[in-house]
Amino acid sequence: MSVIVSDSNGNPAPNTVVTLNVWPVEFRIGYWVMNVDNEWVVAESAWYPNEDENKNLLNDDDEDLASNSNPKSGDDELTPAISSAGTVPGTIKTDENGVATFDLIYLKEYSRFIRTEITATALVYGSETTAKTDFVLSYMAGDEANLSSSPFNDDTK
Repeated sequence: MSVIVSDSNGNPAPNTVVTLNVWPVEFRIGYWVMNVDNEWVVAESAWYPNEDENKNLLNDDDEDLASNSNPKSGDDELTPAISSAGTVPGTIKTDENGVATFDLIYLKEYSRFIRTEITATALVYGSETTAKTDFVLSYMAGDEANLSSSPFNDDTK
């Protein structure tokens, strides 16, 4: 993946340190099935929000409540675990064109079952800017038949 950093005039911002963070925004349960076109697809449920609403990594009194519609609520664990979003380097530095590349590394068992948010923060000429993007974790084409059902399923279908 890449980030591009520029100043207020659109000029590249070389040698700029960019701080990266990832967060599992949502998760879902589901199963891989063969459709009528002989393609592997995910039969999935609705998306469920991360139970750690304030992102403090603690199971606060108003989180993980059994009364929530989330199928994992009430199990005394915050779902999904932060590691399900993957990992990125803490900081990266832009090149002479204001571009920096990095890898998002995640377990393929979370492919199609986690919506990850990446946040990039940079300081350019005294102004801090933050940009966010979110997407569903993908998988390598052709690997569909080798992927497991959602790790959040309650059974072993």
